[in-house]
Amino acid sequence: MFRKVSDVFVPESGSISGRWLKILVSVNLNEPLLRGANIKVGQESVWVSFRYENLQAFCYYCGRIGHSERNCCHKREDIKNNKHRPRQYGEWIKASSGSFHWS
Repeated sequence: MFRKVSDVFVPESGSISGRWLKILVSVNLNEPLLRGANIKVGQESVWVSFRYENLQAFCYYCGRIGHSERNCCHKREDIKNNKHRPRQYGEWIKASSGSFHWS
């Protein structure tokens, strides 16, 4: 899923923003960011959506960091091949930075 999990922050119960975890991870910048994953909780599988802080130069077309949709080689290739890819990413993937900072 992620290359490396460096730290996990579990907020105190009663958070006004609902149930969440903050996880510091390493990702492969050559791959699209994960939108979420099915996580096993007891006997059930639950979809957990991921949000990312401090996303800069993010492509909403291919899901990769390092370029914008305007400069996306994957989009250009799809247009050239007359291939339509449904949009999988949007502003929702950006998390607002909270007051918690990693040390």
